Amino acid sequence: MNKIRIVNDIIEFKKNNFKNIHIYFDKNNFTQIYALIIGPKNTPYYGGSFFFDIKFPDNYPNSPPKVKYLTTDGKVRFHPNLYHNGKVCLSNLNTWSGPPWTPVMNLTSILLSIEAVLTEMPIKNEPGYENIKNDDITSISFNTYVLYNTYKLAIINIINNNFNPFSNKNILPHFKDIIMENFNNIKKDLENNLLTYKEIYGVYPYNYGVYYTEDKSDLNFITLLDLFQTTLKILNKN
Repeated sequence: MNKIRIVNDIIEFKKNNFKNIHIYFDKNNFTQIYALIIGPKNTPYYGGSFFFDIKFPDNYPNSPPKVKYLTTDGKVRFHPNLYHNGKVCLSNLNTWSGPPWTPVMNLTSILLSIEAVLTEMPIKNEPGYENIKNDDITSISFNTYVLYNTYKLAIINIINNNFNPFSNKNILPHFKDIIMENFNNIKKDLENNLLTYKEIYGVYPYNYGVYYTEDKSDLNFITLLDLFQTTLKILNKN
């Protein structure tokens, strides 16, 4: 394994000082890196904490790292390229069709590729749906589903420590300050958006538009708003 190359990857990543992409690694084992990507604004992922486990193979950089998606309860599929079982499908990971991995690629290019798929209309990443209209029922339904679960799983449950995406319980605390700083900066924005979603959607029924989700339950934005505001009250007391 080319450990010098991995160290150089880490150094290059840190030089960029990305606002919404962060990494943590054990200095005794930098062949495994944990990454946090904060959901971009103007997307259904806004404000969510999306975690990834990145393992470098013995023949790196001739082969790409193995990347697993961690912000999942085993049911929610947040994106056509992010499976509910943790599989990440991207061409530069050799797990999706398109330009494959080459040794000139690195940790930074992988993380930027993942961030790039967290778009305003993620359903367009699904083969056959590239040209779907934004007002199509399938697009609206999937966006609503992603939006709801971003609030529930990737924001509220993580803030409340009700969901830990890591099998190693000691990893999440290394990201906690970043998560809380981001949340405190945008919590009013998130609440105002959720108030609007409550008025628009209320209890949004599952329908055929969300065509590949495991969880078929209705999306209750009324209850979701209550959970969010309860979270704010608890944080304000502390």
